[in-house]
Amino acid sequence: MEHPTGKIPEKVVLVGLGPTKVDFFDVLASPDAHNIVDYDEVWGVNAAINCLPVDVSFAMDDYMVCKGRNNYMTRLYEETDKPIITSIPRPTCKTAVEYPLLEVLKLPRIHERALNHTAAYIVAYAIVLGVKELVIFGCDYIDPSSPYNTNKSVDHRARYMGGMGYWIGYASAMGTTVAISPNSPLLDADKSTSEIFYGYLVKPIIKRED
Repeated sequence: MEHPTGKIPEKVVLVGLGPTKVDFFDVLASPDAHNIVDYDEVWGVNAAINCLPVDVSFAMDDYMVCKGRNNYMTRLYEETDKPIITSIPRPTCKTAVEYPLLEVLKLPRIHERALNHTAAYIVAYAIVLGVKELVIFGCDYIDPSSPYNTNKSVDHRARYMGGMGYWIGYASAMGTTVAISPNSPLLDADKSTSEIFYGYLVKPIIKRED
């Protein structure tokens, strides 16, 4: 499997366009950015390529579906000069690269239904590429109780949060270290340590030997 940059990055920052994308903006604004988050490449979700210094963008919506319905995404496909990994590359999209779905489906004991949005596909891609460290910003596909969710309705975003949780757990089990913006509701990263281990009045003390 060949990555579009010609490299196999060990440390990747994944940035979606959810609320905690601003946390990555804060990192970029720091003169000490690489000491805050060390990375080899930045991967963007959909239109993140237009507002962030990404090395590769992912957009799994077929160009032919976007054309005539979503002018913004259509222009992204047609005009970007960065590699864009997508479901089916179309001739109109000069930098489009086909997503390696077959390689992902070869992973043992996966649940294909968890490939339910672009960010989930990206985490699966990181696994098959052999990424060692994945830091996630802006992938806040929001559950109904989150303060980020303004309409409080149950909608597709709760499903997206579940898909991300599945692939993050799978990546961790496969040896990838995953970190999430501490302001994100994804996997309760925004909760204090006093709130972990639901049900335990006295919280367990866990000592891990690496």
